[in-house]
Amino acid sequence: MQRTLLLFLIFMSACQLDGQAPEPDRRTTATPSVSGNLADGTVLIRFAAYEHQRPLYEPLIERFNTEQPEIRVQFIPLDQFIYAAGGQPATFDQMARQVVSHADTALINFASPDQIANGYFYNLTPFIDADPSFQRDDFFPGALAALAQDDQVYLIPHTIRLELLAYNKDLWVAQGLPAPQPEWTWADIIAASQRLVQRRGDTIARYGLLDLGGAMTLQAELERLQIPLDTPALRLDHPALEAALSNVVELMREGALLIQSAPQPGHAGSPDALYTLIRDQRIGLGPSSSFAAAATPAPLPFEIGWIPLPDSFLPIFGAAPEGYIMSSGTQHPQAVWRWLAFVSHQLTTPVAAHVASARMSLADQSGFWAQFDDATAAQLRAVIEQSVAHGERATLNNQARAALRDALLAIGSGQASVPEALRAAQTTYAEQLVAAQQTPRPTPDRNPIVVAPPVPAAGTAAQTTIAFYTPQSEVDPMRELAQTFHAQHPEIFIRIEGYDAAAAVATVAARADCFAWDGRSTPTDGDAMVDLQPLIDADAAFADDDYAPWVLARFQRDGRLTGLPYAIMFRVLMYQPALFDRAQIAYPSAPWNFDAFAGVAQQLTNRTGVQTATYGFAPLDMPKDLRFFLDQLGATLFRNNTGVIAASFTAPQTQASIRRYVDLLTTSAPPVESDSISNTISQNFQIILAGRAAMWLSIGIPSQSGYDFPIAAVAPPLSPDRPISRDMPLLSLHLSAQSQHPQACWEWVKHLSATPLPRPLWSPARRSLAQADGAISPIYRAYEEADNQAPHAEITTAPPPQSQTTYFWLQRAVNRAANGADLDHEVNEAQTMTQQFLACLDTGTAAEACAAQVDPTYQGDAP
Repeated sequence: MQRTLLLFLIFMSACQLDGQAPEPDRRTTATPSVSGNLADGTVLIRFAAYEHQRPLYEPLIERFNTEQPEIRVQFIPLDQFIYAAGGQPATFDQMARQVVSHADTALINFASPDQIANGYFYNLTPFIDADPSFQRDDFFPGALAALAQDDQVYLIPHTIRLELLAYNKDLWVAQGLPAPQPEWTWADIIAASQRLVQRRGDTIARYGLLDLGGAMTLQAELERLQIPLDTPALRLDHPALEAALSNVVELMREGALLIQSAPQPGHAGSPDALYTLIRDQRIGLGPSSSFAAAATPAPLPFEIGWIPLPDSFLPIFGAAPEGYIMSSGTQHPQAVWRWLAFVSHQLTTPVAAHVASARMSLADQSGFWAQFDDATAAQLRAVIEQSVAHGERATLNNQARAALRDALLAIGSGQASVPEALRAAQTTYAEQLVAAQQTPRPTPDRNPIVVAPPVPAAGTAAQTTIAFYTPQSEVDPMRELAQTFHAQHPEIFIRIEGYDAAAAVATVAARADCFAWDGRSTPTDGDAMVDLQPLIDADAAFADDDYAPWVLARFQRDGRLTGLPYAIMFRVLMYQPALFDRAQIAYPSAPWNFDAFAGVAQQLTNRTGVQTATYGFAPLDMPKDLRFFLDQLGATLFRNNTGVIAASFTAPQTQASIRRYVDLLTTSAPPVESDSISNTISQNFQIILAGRAAMWLSIGIPSQSGYDFPIAAVAPPLSPDRPISRDMPLLSLHLSAQSQHPQACWEWVKHLSATPLPRPLWSPARRSLAQADGAISPIYRAYEEADNQAPHAEITTAPPPQSQTTYFWLQRAVNRAANGADLDHEVNEAQTMTQQFLACLDTGTAAEACAAQVDPTYQGDAP
């Protein structure tokens, strides 16, 4: 997402703090006040938005604070509220309550009518009516009503989102397609997508339409066949639905439609992989948001055209619009309104085809309409007008949509026929409806909202203030830990700041006195960080032997210790005890080797029935699983020859290891698609969630709440002949070399190192803390015992860091061999292509371009 935007500062509210502002309906018993809450009488109000929006809003806050000296707006990151108690992801309702309890006002995109009923938001209508500068008629039609009840406004809209398809004009012209027309129907769009398909034998070289999750195509097909969508009596195994799905599946098979589920970032088939397909001109048209994301950071190598979706996809205003709210618990509503009146007139929306400022004047100034030709712009204006009058439209409920999506994926991957998939979908759908009816809805917390008192930005003159930077997701727990630390060390004040995923370690170290690093890489810049070894040597109370050597070694360079490991996401083997019980097989336990694991997996495999088959092992993150097992089997995938990385796939030991892994897949895993890593991962994920996989690898121990059956974790098979893998995520603690308070930072870092991080997936890095955790203790011990036996000479198993695409051809070779292809031939071809790819990278060419140059059939299906 674009981080730095052009600011148009065009309006300043003229009303005074002590003016005759109305007293709005706050839906709570809290009493408003205009008295200052700071020692100097200034009113401090807190404004929440996402951390990546901070650079956008801080200049506006600075201007507002300068021109309104009796009010001070303070930015707080919204990201800290995405977790509930215990580190679990929060529901939208929980997020909203946390936001309105900590911030006076916020820009949110998850507000709902239920949250209004629960009394979370101030009624803004009296303020709007009393402020002639607000200009209701400056908003797009229907925008102010997007989250309103009984004509009362609770949210000032920030953006509107348009239903648009983007298309590759170059491909469009090359195929002789006519320019899209305003009266186009969904059938016209599908006809165009069919013209855009390009095949090379059995391989689809170019797809027509990208549809994330298949929702658009499925909805259009159901409406075309006049299948009622919103009836409680809807049956997913109805013959009419079978006809609809058959039509959609045929479009998928011919390449006119590419349906992707929503895999996690970094997996094959992830957004990055989809964007590569778009950039490589292997998708003709798709959601405008996907094409916009594909153009970041570099422009696309072709011109984009736009097609507004047909009327059947209206309205455009969803149930969770983005906009500014005022907490019902604020004690300073008049001051908050001054800020909202100001900020709602500022241009804070990126220019994108699918997103426009909700204020028409700001949309004009941003150049939103200039993106389109006159005909498209006129059509979009008409779409917005029609959307208001269109009202609600019947849609599939979430359970039915999810069940049908899974059916499509099962059919597309060859796991089920259309009737079989629909019968399974109906069973799942019926069970979910029954469960929903039997599950009591939680009673909402309707106690009065009171915004928490301000958190000091700095300590007193008698205190030492240190700035501690942490990943944004860890800000909230770190603040709680800082309060505990302060009770023990009142002389030190910890100011917690967050950084986002794009931050560089050098940037964080330059701003912080000390910081937690999120494990994307091990920071090794000695000039930026303090050597901790002298501090440890001088501190008799600190025991550095409380860390496993293989963990601590990641931060030891040339006799220096640049950081302390804090929390780690172990690679673990997850298993389903019920399947072991059914087969009367003992649960897995360490230590065990690959052969023992493979034997148990084969015993637990029963391939009877497409929808009832169970598998001993399901690779979920296929490229990483492949690398892990090959490493444990003794393979050396890459060798460092005097600084030059060379593929070593065909070496006898490596090829023998690959063959053993292929045997595991063919005897104990679900069928794999030869040339689609992403489809296989999606299929395996669904098999695991359905309870039909006995074992799978995971990074970190996942929460039980994500599964409908008991799960357990154990250390994976670890070879005593191999060093422990260094690719597991690690959260580490560091002191910045530029800090003026290294001793205060050391006291804080020591405190943190002895305190578990209350977050799912993360496990303590200290041995004593791990031993106190019954779930992680045996896993920690298994890794430590394996490391004690392993050689510690460095083995080069990783490719150059420039691109993870390096593993694509090896994974494809394994998949093809699992489907009966000649393994020797496939591995030889994989080595040749990988070596050519590495040579191309050495020339400075981008990874995507190198992949396409080496392999014209490459589909962006990289790990």
